[in-house]
Amino acid sequence: MSDTVRHAAAQVPGKAGSQVASQPHYLQFGSLRAWLRLLWRHGASPHYWPRAAAITALSTATAPLRCYERVRFHRAIAVTPPPQAPVFIIGLPRSGTTHLHYLLARDPAVAYMTWAMALLPDLSLFADGWFARLYSRWLPPTRAHDQVAVNINAPATEEIALMIRGVDTFLHYQCFPDAFEYYLERANLRGASEAQRKRWRAQYTQILKKVSLAGEGRRLLLKNAANTARVGELLTLFPDARFIHIVRNPYDVFASTRRLFTVETATCRLGGAPRDTESDVLTYCTTNMQAYLDQRNLIPPGQLIEIRYEDLIRDPLATVHAIYQKLELPGLDAALPRMHEYLASVSGYRRNHLPLTSDEEFVITDRLALAFDTWHYPRRK
Repeated sequence: MSDTVRHAAAQVPGKAGSQVASQPHYLQFGSLRAWLRLLWRHGASPHYWPRAAAITALSTATAPLRCYERVRFHRAIAVTPPPQAPVFIIGLPRSGTTHLHYLLARDPAVAYMTWAMALLPDLSLFADGWFARLYSRWLPPTRAHDQVAVNINAPATEEIALMIRGVDTFLHYQCFPDAFEYYLERANLRGASEAQRKRWRAQYTQILKKVSLAGEGRRLLLKNAANTARVGELLTLFPDARFIHIVRNPYDVFASTRRLFTVETATCRLGGAPRDTESDVLTYCTTNMQAYLDQRNLIPPGQLIEIRYEDLIRDPLATVHAIYQKLELPGLDAALPRMHEYLASVSGYRRNHLPLTSDEEFVITDRLALAFDTWHYPRRK
């Protein structure tokens, strides 16, 4: 194990630290041009040169394969129509979006981005079989920050694919923590010019068309916390889109997101000075909540449902029925048996216990007042 990996693992407590040591970097099989552009913009700290060298080597080695996929599937992607009425699961990180995604993805009438597509966005059509299977041997069996099961065919977020293809996303903050403000603004498209918005739309549509092509035209089910702040852009692309917005107790969101940021930064970091993770979490949450609330009224009637994580956990099937009814989604009867199977498979899952100090609770109550006021969660005294 290299000193870089040991250092990263040491930053993460418990079992997650050992997983950090073996987890591949998101950028290792991505665009070489995008990677070199990142290096030019930020550089890499000497401590992380071994990690940067591995990304450079693997991006270079797989460049011919990405070129082959572009040539082979260019026409097929070009003639694939943009997805119709996709369903977007949005909400702050650690609000239950993944659990909901896994549950609704059991519907045989939907298609979704898999981990193979997310991690190998420019290889997913050509190398969907052999290369994905090879890559799967490198993946840990669970996510380091919450022990949720992961496999190459499980649902994943398309934000990873955007990152790997060179689109500025908030995930880049995990690589370069001192660029927090830059990537938060870029990911939310706040202050973006019309030309920048068009480039984002083109990249996003390209990725979703590949998912649609692989899914043979089935309705897309997509989960992406970053889209919480991009509702207006999504409606520009997909006026008939459906939205499921999920919220969770702000104290739990903060504690779990802090762990997420800590683990993912240890896994992905390439440079930059240490930051105040707690402050970053609070800023991220308030910024994205406000952006969602500012754009919520753009969603036409019947295309949005807002749910609570606590209701989803207490009575998942009642929540699913409410979603299908409100959004007028077909095919629930055919999906229910497979949803029952999924719920049975996770019945023994135990969530992380992440206690907060009284001082932390005080700060959360103050900084996340918008969440308490909007979603009517009780404040702790």
